[in-house]
Amino acid sequence: MKSYSSKELLQKFYKCDIIVSENWKSTVKEFLRQQETDEVLVITGSLYFISEVRRYLLE
Repeated sequence: MKSYSSKELLQKFYKCDIIVSENWKSTVKEFLRQQETDEVLVITGSLYFISEVRRYLLE
Protein backbone atom coordinates (compact mmCIF):
# COMPACT_ATOMS: atom_id res chain seq x y z
CA MET A 1 0.00 0.00 0.00
CA LYS A 2 1.39 3.42 -0.95
CA SER A 3 1.54 6.31 1.46
CA TYR A 4 1.13 9.85 0.06
CA SER A 5 2.52 13.08 1.46
CA SER A 6 0.15 15.99 1.99
CA LYS A 7 1.73 17.71 -1.03
CA GLU A 8 0.98 14.69 -3.23
CA LEU A 9 -2.60 14.54 -1.94
CA LEU A 10 -3.10 18.24 -2.66
CA GLN A 11 -1.90 17.65 -6.24
CA LYS A 12 -4.26 14.69 -6.69
CA PHE A 13 -7.35 16.42 -5.25
CA TYR A 14 -6.90 20.07 -6.21
CA LYS A 15 -9.96 19.99 -8.51
CA CYS A 16 -12.22 18.38 -5.92
CA ASP A 17 -13.85 19.97 -2.91
CA ILE A 18 -11.51 18.06 -0.61
CA ILE A 19 -9.44 19.55 2.20
CA VAL A 20 -5.98 18.11 2.76
CA SER A 21 -4.47 19.27 6.02
CA GLU A 22 -1.34 18.53 8.00
CA ASN A 23 -2.93 19.93 11.18
CA TRP A 24 -5.92 17.64 11.58
CA LYS A 25 -7.00 19.00 14.98
CA SER A 26 -7.46 22.55 13.73
CA THR A 27 -9.25 21.27 10.61
CA VAL A 28 -11.67 19.15 12.67
CA LYS A 29 -12.25 22.01 15.11
CA GLU A 30 -12.97 24.43 12.24
CA PHE A 31 -15.29 21.94 10.54
CA LEU A 32 -17.28 21.41 13.72
CA ARG A 33 -17.51 25.16 14.27
CA GLN A 34 -18.84 25.84 10.76
CA GLN A 35 -20.73 22.59 10.20
CA GLU A 36 -23.75 22.70 7.93
CA THR A 37 -26.42 20.03 8.24
CA ASP A 38 -25.64 18.50 4.84
CA GLU A 39 -21.85 18.37 5.20
CA VAL A 40 -19.86 15.23 5.93
CA LEU A 41 -16.38 15.01 7.37
CA VAL A 42 -14.39 11.97 6.28
CA ILE A 43 -11.09 11.30 7.99
CA THR A 44 -8.81 8.58 6.66
CA GLY A 45 -5.59 7.10 7.85
CA SER A 46 -4.14 4.25 9.84
CA LEU A 47 -6.10 2.59 12.62
CA TYR A 48 -3.73 4.26 15.08
CA PHE A 49 -4.49 7.69 13.62
CA ILE A 50 -8.24 7.08 13.51
CA SER A 51 -8.20 5.99 17.17
CA GLU A 52 -6.39 9.25 18.02
CA VAL A 53 -9.03 11.28 16.13
CA ARG A 54 -11.83 9.32 17.83
CA ARG A 55 -10.35 10.03 21.24
CA TYR A 56 -10.16 13.74 20.37
CA LEU A 57 -13.79 13.85 19.18
CA LEU A 58 -15.06 12.10 22.29
CA GLU A 59 -13.39 14.63 24.62
